[in-house]
Amino acid sequence: MDKNVWFYTKEVLNRIYYILFSFVLSFSICYYYADVFLYTLSIKCSNHFLCTSLSEAFFNFITISFYLSLYITIPYTIYSIGCFISSGLYVSEKREFIKNSIIIIILLYLSLFIAQNYIIPYLFKFFIDSGNLGHGEIFQLEVEPRIESYVQMSIRICLLSHIIVFVPYSMIYYSWNIPRQWLYLVAVMFAAFMAPPDVFVQLGLSMVLLLVVESSVLVVCIKNKYKKRSL
Repeated sequence: MDKNVWFYTKEVLNRIYYILFSFVLSFSICYYYADVFLYTLSIKCSNHFLCTSLSEAFFNFITISFYLSLYITIPYTIYSIGCFISSGLYVSEKREFIKNSIIIIILLYLSLFIAQNYIIPYLFKFFIDSGNLGHGEIFQLEVEPRIESYVQMSIRICLLSHIIVFVPYSMIYYSWNIPRQWLYLVAVMFAAFMAPPDVFVQLGLSMVLLLVVESSVLVVCIKNKYKKRSL
């Protein structure tokens, strides 16, 4: 094997090991303090959740620790990628990579902050209030939130917020010219995957995603037209 190939292969393997080690370390810490993280994340929603199976709490702690470890490891992963490819980039390309990395990290945590502090508490309160119905002593309906339902809803909303933020950024900044029918297909499939098995909810989520796509396409067209005039 050529020495250069072996050198870069070894560097890639070392960086993968460091990333895996940081992920495992983050996962271990997050799992050890999983109850604290769950309390911190759900403090604006509720401090009382139900578990209906023996292993439900354990697997939900695993899920929370996994996603928190991903969020913690992503900046270091971007840094490792930048260190690996920096030797083959020009100065302008390095600056571009650093700028994009900073923007991506800011958008990632900003969308997570908005989803966790505003969107999820609002939806949680909406579903709880709509479920607690009753008319005096005749009929009472009371909702007791399950920990699994809350965790799954939070994960889906966070992923959806990331999609809504990063798709327009990618289309506008990189001027992606993706056929619109493919964007529609991906939006509908993503809505079917993320939303509950309800046709109206899936249609509503599809309309939101299609509105985001159309707005991004409009901004890209305006941007390309402005570039043509400036040339």
